[in-house]
Order: sequence, then C-alpha cells, then structure tokens
Amino acid sequence: MIYLLIAVSLGVAMGAHSDFAMRSVHSHLNLLGCPGNEPLGPNEEFLSIVGRSFPRAAPGTIVELRSDIDGGALLVRGRTATPGATLVVWHRDGGAVQIDTEGLGEVTEHRVDGGRYLTAEVTAADYRFELVGRGA
Repeated sequence: MIYLLIAVSLGVAMGAHSDFAMRSVHSHLNLLGCPGNEPLGPNEEFLSIVGRSFPRAAPGTIVELRSDIDGGALLVRGRTATPGATLVVWHRDGGAVQIDTEGLGEVTEHRVDGGRYLTAEVTAADYRFELVGRGA
C-alpha cells in the first residue's frame, strides 16, 4: 500500500509541474507488491477504477467534473483568477479521441506507460476541457 501512495504522489507531482522525467519510476511503483516488491503485472480491478480519464492538475477551482466510465467521456470546467497555469488530464492508452476546449491553449500529448497526459495552458479565467470517446 505504501508503494501505491508513493506512486500516486509522484504522479500528481509530475502532472502539477509538467515534468514527466520520472514516469518510468512512477509506472513501475504501481506494479510492485508488498511485502517483497514482487512484480504483480497489470491488475484489471485497479485499472477499471483508475482506467478512466481524470484531471491530474487543474488550475483554480473545478466547477464541473463529469466522467463516463462506460463511454470514456470526460468534462472538466474550471475557474481561475490567474490564467497561465497548466491543465493536466490523464487518459488511458487507446485510439483517437475527440477533444474540445474553451479558454485553453493547444492540447499537447505526452505518452507514458499505460496512457498519456494531455496538457494545455489555461488562457482564460473560465475554461473547459471535453474528451469524447474511450479511444480504445
């Protein structure tokens, strides 16, 4: 359990700083078992919970958050007093998805083991990020 907490904390820190240099350490920590640090491989129950898209870092206040676990859709609406920070969304590996935004700059994709981070600079006080489709 401690390795999971460390891995999640590391993932949040990487997303908040848009620095993904430690992604291999982050992904491997999620696959270690206690005691003994034995590799567990993919855990389908765990992946079904965290396998849907979610905001890893959202500047300001999230005013609306909707996630459709069956269809893979995600809606994040936020409000910030200081535009310029980065929105970071995690999305599980899969095919193409449709992304629609307001109040955000260009969306950039950063591939990591098991998924991808989608990042965009917040350019307005009110912003919206909508992802449609699982991409699987």
